[in-house]
Amino acid sequence: MSPALAISLLALFVALGGGAYAAIGANTVGTAQLKNNAVKEAKIYKYSVTNTKLGTGAVTTSKIRNGQVTRPDIKAGAIGPEKIAIDAVTTEKLPNGAVTANKLASGIGRVVAYAEVKSDGTIAPANSSGIQNSDIGTYGTSIYCLSDLPDFNTMTVTPGIGLTEFDGIVSANADKAPFDEGLCGSFPEAQVAVITYYDDFFGSIAPVQSKKPFTIVLFE
Repeated sequence: MSPALAISLLALFVALGGGAYAAIGANTVGTAQLKNNAVKEAKIYKYSVTNTKLGTGAVTTSKIRNGQVTRPDIKAGAIGPEKIAIDAVTTEKLPNGAVTANKLASGIGRVVAYAEVKSDGTIAPANSSGIQNSDIGTYGTSIYCLSDLPDFNTMTVTPGIGLTEFDGIVSANADKAPFDEGLCGSFPEAQVAVITYYDDFFGSIAPVQSKKPFTIVLFE
């Protein structure tokens, strides 16, 4: 075989087989050229799928593994109240100290007034704020009627104690206006009624109404 013939045959072989080695042009393989499920997780480079490559709503809860999304993966402010299911955040999911005063809605649980009320219906000034002697009137056996109070939603009333350990048990009931008719009859503007009771330690007498000290706290 002459050199010229050998070169001619080699050229023919390359010409005939060259199509098998042709490179794929850029952007020539799109969604239409891919079979369903052809691109598996193992074929995707890490971090190659970014936000701009995901359709709106493409990643749903069912497509996220448990524990896959952790705190560092969530942008500040990304999860608002409308994105949290009712009762989703329970006590055991909150670390100690997580809910501080500045994270509570304005006014929630804020004390607006309080008073230590003595059995005669006067207050202890050192332990009172927002409630004055003129705001308290006594009615009947042991009913304390409070008026001219600041706006409030809830309250607590704690019965006081006797002067000695033998003074028995003091209890108190509180009611917010409107009351049963006649409860604070001579104080029509009363907003709160407190009734105090006394019982001895030995159960020899049933609880009876008796003027006793108490502490009242009003909350916004």
